[in-house]
Amino acid sequence: MVVREYHPNPKSHARPRSYVRCRGSGAVSYGYLLFCGMGPLRMIKESEIMKGQACPKDYAANLQKLLKSLNKFRSAYGKPMIVTSGYRSPEHNRKIGGAKNSAHLSCQAADFSDPDRKLAEFCLNNEALLESCGLWVEHPSYTPTWVHLQIRPVSQRYFKP
Repeated sequence: MVVREYHPNPKSHARPRSYVRCRGSGAVSYGYLLFCGMGPLRMIKESEIMKGQACPKDYAANLQKLLKSLNKFRSAYGKPMIVTSGYRSPEHNRKIGGAKNSAHLSCQAADFSDPDRKLAEFCLNNEALLESCGLWVEHPSYTPTWVHLQIRPVSQRYFKP
């Protein structure tokens, strides 16, 4: 189990820092989320989804839910996931030709780089995990170099964009 605590770094007399302890293993990591036996793995941050934009107030709850779901999924995946597209303003969405009702417009979706298709394969083989994380996936056959994950429910776990 991973626990977040605020505690002084026991190796220095510096001000308190955030660290994570894996119960039962004694493993501690400063500055990274450490999964027991898996090495350092960063959590997806708000800044990766927002890409320098302010989160519209109406979508703040969506953003927090998205981050919680994505980080639960990422911890099970156990490998880095690079966000290529998160929140999109209506102007930006129009400019890039995004869908008019895209989940990106309301902080309910993120795209991840996947040139080797390993993330897509993991998604296809772990439908129960996606369900437990509250995530839906554009079917990988429609997204050749990326994976689209969203928290906005659609009729099927894997859907056509």
